[in-house]
Amino acid sequence: MMRMAIAAVILLVAGGCAESGSDYTRSAARESAKVSRSPASLASAESYSQVPMDDTASDADSPNEATSAAENRKLIYTATVDIVVDNFDQMESAVSVLVKKHGGFIASSNVNLNQGDRRSGTWVVRIPVASFESFLQSTGDMGVPENLKRDTQDVTEEYVDLEARIRSKQKLEQRVLELLDSNKGEIKDVIEVERELSRVRTEIEQMEGRLRYLTDRAELTTVTLSIREEKNYTPPQAPKFGTELANTFQDSANGLLTFGKNLLLVLTACAPWLVVVLVVVAPWWVWRRRRKQAGSVS
Repeated sequence: MMRMAIAAVILLVAGGCAESGSDYTRSAARESAKVSRSPASLASAESYSQVPMDDTASDADSPNEATSAAENRKLIYTATVDIVVDNFDQMESAVSVLVKKHGGFIASSNVNLNQGDRRSGTWVVRIPVASFESFLQSTGDMGVPENLKRDTQDVTEEYVDLEARIRSKQKLEQRVLELLDSNKGEIKDVIEVERELSRVRTEIEQMEGRLRYLTDRAELTTVTLSIREEKNYTPPQAPKFGTELANTFQDSANGLLTFGKNLLLVLTACAPWLVVVLVVVAPWWVWRRRRKQAGSVS
């Protein structure tokens, strides 16, 4: 009897895996059914069933459904901000105050104070989604913004899939528990069923952990804030035509100067070899020339 129970558990596990995908498919189908409620499809249904329908009400429902779908999306926001300041003395406290003002917290920080007038620091902060834009704007008041990079990742599909798989695994867990309670047999058979139950619970815990991670990342944005100290910093500006001409002439002059330096280095490197040529080759050339002259006289 217990062996039949074990076989039933295996079938339940296989069915649970298939059901996990089918739950997500049914969820997608329900969403598709909501989207397909266009005025044209409602008109076709009306002519078929001969039941009067209020077109105005159906049109009013569509924007609400679209708004609800947009609000339920799981988006992960990240940003990287680089700022240049004249004085780094109060930056640590300023960052802490700014983060608390927007309802966030500092996840990690790395401050380098051993660079003289080039001190710097990097902070990784977590900010609620509602305060994300205002926080990025407020960072510009701390100094001169040098770089701003933003990224958005849509994890809605993975989130919905995890929810469906967790529900399926939980149903499978309940069935295995019921089967385990209603059947008694040999110890080895009971251990086998409990091992299968442990595997299912482990998968549930792993998926729930991933779900909590996505929820945390979607509810709190991640901003990497880098601040460095530089005296009399001037932000780079688009060069004018006259500036471009001057830069081009300067680059050409620098190229000519570099060529002259390299040529001088080459001549300097060849100087010892010239001495060798004068000491070894020159006497041989003089001897050969005199020999030719003596041969021509005779």
